[in-house]
Amino acid sequence: MALPLALLAGSLVLSPSGNLAAEKRPAPAFAAFEGNLLADIADPPPKERPALLFPPRPKDAVTGSEFLRQTEHLSLADRELRVETELLRGNIPAFLRHFTPVRLNVRLENGLRYHGWAFVTPDYLAIGSDRDFVRIPMNPLTAQLVADRYGAALPTSKLVDETYLAARIKLPPHPLPANPRMRGNGYLRTHEGFVQSQLYYQRHGKSLTAGQKKDIVLSNRLVERPRRVAIYGWHMPNGDAIQSLSTVHKKSYSDYSHGLRLVLPTVIVGKRDEWPYEDVLRHPTLWLLASDEGPIEQVTYAYDEPEWTNEELVPQK
Repeated sequence: MALPLALLAGSLVLSPSGNLAAEKRPAPAFAAFEGNLLADIADPPPKERPALLFPPRPKDAVTGSEFLRQTEHLSLADRELRVETELLRGNIPAFLRHFTPVRLNVRLENGLRYHGWAFVTPDYLAIGSDRDFVRIPMNPLTAQLVADRYGAALPTSKLVDETYLAARIKLPPHPLPANPRMRGNGYLRTHEGFVQSQLYYQRHGKSLTAGQKKDIVLSNRLVERPRRVAIYGWHMPNGDAIQSLSTVHKKSYSDYSHGLRLVLPTVIVGKRDEWPYEDVLRHPTLWLLASDEGPIEQVTYAYDEPEWTNEELVPQK
């Protein structure tokens, strides 16, 4: 996406605290910051960062297949509580316990590119061990609660795009027929089997992997539709997303195709400046690195009780 130089030129200055701040300045003043913000394609990526706030996996934690068996006949509302419980107690595989760098890029009309680095989990959040796990869907309330407990954040649609571009392993999506059973454990088990079979001949491990799920994302659309979930992604091999940015579903909704990829709440701007992720999303100019919607007004999902339907409160069949 090419953007007018006027959007950035002369608008970044150092505040008294040493941070970049927005201020109207003559365009030549912007040149002082090009040494920090200008992308160099030869720049090596920063190192992976450990997930320091993830709780250790309990010794008595269930595996992914055990979790699916135990929740097979629970209602969707009760299963959501079990998802929350398992994730908050740290029942996630070891390979997810670090954040992988993803380059953020913006290209101006004059051809200059500016960049930063975000850090994301290498795959979607899962329940279980390294040898037996299931990538688990959840509603955005559970996603936000887990992100807050883990000291992390949720992605934007632009960050989902950049993650797909950066992924070493790009899996083609495998949609299943749409019907009421798509929210149940049977569909989840079937789809997880397809993903695992796709990865069977690849050296997965800690490699950044994308294409296997849609993402729960942040979006300005949620300001007007706060009782909804924003979903985006599921990229095809040509780079197009099957799921355009959507807020059609209410907050209690999730199905087999949804996943949560966590984001480290620190972004490297240019070559060295570290900024809080939320500040970058809200910033009058730096939002260009991480958003396609302008500054993001609501950087978290609001905590409130989900409005469960009768169908979500009865046991799965």
